[in-house]
Amino acid sequence: MVASRSSSQPDWEKLLMEWDNQQEDFIPDREQRFKTILDLLEAILSRRFATLDLGCGPGSLSARLLERFPRAKSVAVDYDPVVLTICKMALKRFQRRIIWVEADLGGKQLAKVLEPFKPFDAAVSTTALHWLYPHQLRLLYNNLGKVIRRGGVFVNGDRMPWDSNRRRLLQIAERVKSLRGSGGNQMWHGWNKWWNDLQGDAYFNELFRIRKTRFPEIHSKANALSFEFHRKTLIDAGFRDVDVIWQDLDERIFVAIK
Repeated sequence: MVASRSSSQPDWEKLLMEWDNQQEDFIPDREQRFKTILDLLEAILSRRFATLDLGCGPGSLSARLLERFPRAKSVAVDYDPVVLTICKMALKRFQRRIIWVEADLGGKQLAKVLEPFKPFDAAVSTTALHWLYPHQLRLLYNNLGKVIRRGGVFVNGDRMPWDSNRRRLLQIAERVKSLRGSGGNQMWHGWNKWWNDLQGDAYFNELFRIRKTRFPEIHSKANALSFEFHRKTLIDAGFRDVDVIWQDLDERIFVAIK
């Protein structure tokens, strides 16, 4: 993807750092979530493994994974040309161990796009898949079943609320978040500023034009799906031993073994 050639290069590592900072307004224990995901990989896999970073964004998870596991490799996938460009540039120091793929996670062709890089020992994701609608998530998990090897693992950390028939638990979780100060409109200030600053940089003009054609909504109207939905859909796609291994209210990390 080609950005505007008339603009000077942004400070890529600073953009990634600022992304991480504003994300912590949403997820105060974000670093613990990353650590738990990586601990799980270390417990399950050998030190040399190939992983798939789903919805990699500007590279937060892949950067931490490649730092911790010097013999690991990552295929980082995103459909947003803005954040994927930042990921490519901010993680250039890992370029012998990372491949960037621009692909629709919820599209039918994902397995075909990933065919040259399979089989994967693991797939990981955090705070990304809640953007997908149910039919897109089904497609994604079916495609994961085709590219992750037998015995491989999928680890996902995200918001997974209870089903609507357990509304009281949903209300309690939102109340606790409010008491912690981790809810409300103030969270969005850093998010909006990060994106607005990028849009003010002519370097990204063409990337934002493409982004708008792919994501006409500012925020997806998809609702975060329950863990029960994830579990059933993964089992239908050929995974087993699917269960939550870490949880704080409706923020969960689950493991699915192929």
